[in-house]
Amino acid sequence: MTSINALKITANSGVMVCDEQRGWNDDRLKIYCSDKILPLLSPELSKRYKLAVAYGNTGSSTIGDEIRQTLKRAITQQYEKQVALLGHPPETFLNLEDLARLTFQVICDIKRDHIDESLKHSYGFTTQDLIRGQYEKKGEMVSLETQEVIEEALKRIGPSGDPAKHNVLNNAGILAGYDASNGFQIFMFSMREYYYEPIYSNFACLGSGSDTANFVMANFFNQRSLQERAQGLDSARALRQLLTAVATASQTNIGVGGYMNIIIFNGPTSQSSGELIEVNDHRSKLVLEAVLALGEHFFAEEAVQDLIKGLLFEQKDLAWGEELFWGKAKHPQNLHRFLRGYPEEFWKQKKL
Repeated sequence: MTSINALKITANSGVMVCDEQRGWNDDRLKIYCSDKILPLLSPELSKRYKLAVAYGNTGSSTIGDEIRQTLKRAITQQYEKQVALLGHPPETFLNLEDLARLTFQVICDIKRDHIDESLKHSYGFTTQDLIRGQYEKKGEMVSLETQEVIEEALKRIGPSGDPAKHNVLNNAGILAGYDASNGFQIFMFSMREYYYEPIYSNFACLGSGSDTANFVMANFFNQRSLQERAQGLDSARALRQLLTAVATASQTNIGVGGYMNIIIFNGPTSQSSGELIEVNDHRSKLVLEAVLALGEHFFAEEAVQDLIKGLLFEQKDLAWGEELFWGKAKHPQNLHRFLRGYPEEFWKQKKL
């Protein structure tokens, strides 16, 4: 249960945003601790190869952690292997399409391992044994017992499988970032349908909050002309819209909440090798509150976009943001009540 989102702003830049809430144990207790999007490269590698990428997962937080950490290790190991072979850092490294293929391979391996564990525990055989129709038992090869067992095992492997039996099939993910050749790209992955694909639209939303977030983002792009989308969006305005989508999901969807993790990809230019900015502290909370308050007309649009630009893109501190927030707020007392969750009659302005 989550909200994982990616947005292409210009040909070389974009952003990813997620929440931090996860369900905890069978009682569906909620806890704000999940790090759902992980940058996969060290700052040194990003700068050397003008490459930045992050992966976000929805579904089981435990499976998501396993995918992210395994993928990060696989990239590091591949780089170290090339350095050992050449005796120096390679002149070129992976691009985003290479990383998408590697991500899919990691996902396939993890899915296969977990399904094999489930089959082995229940029936004593693995996926490979199921395919060949026999497995080893007490040192001897024996045929699979009954058609019923085979049918039940097949349900655990394919899209018809019941996610309640194991927590693997209900996972999906987004890989996003930039490279020097192709600019900013988004890829989507699914463990249930067993596929990955590039996303050629400007945004992708996954998780329990995706129905709400997709609606908000689709409405935003429906108001942009093809020329506007092709030339690139205003960074602060586009990020404000994505934050609005996640904020709306946090109010209406189960499993979305807590602080937002905001990752900004500023791709390479003639003056820069590019940079990745990650904000998940009190500044992310403040801009989220500003976006929610904008929906109730406590701010002018320009004030919220100035706040987003200063805190997120220019990396100004929280004190600067707080001063701007309350200095630009209309009816600060009512805004304070709104943010504390007072009923509408205590803060909503009556229309004349």
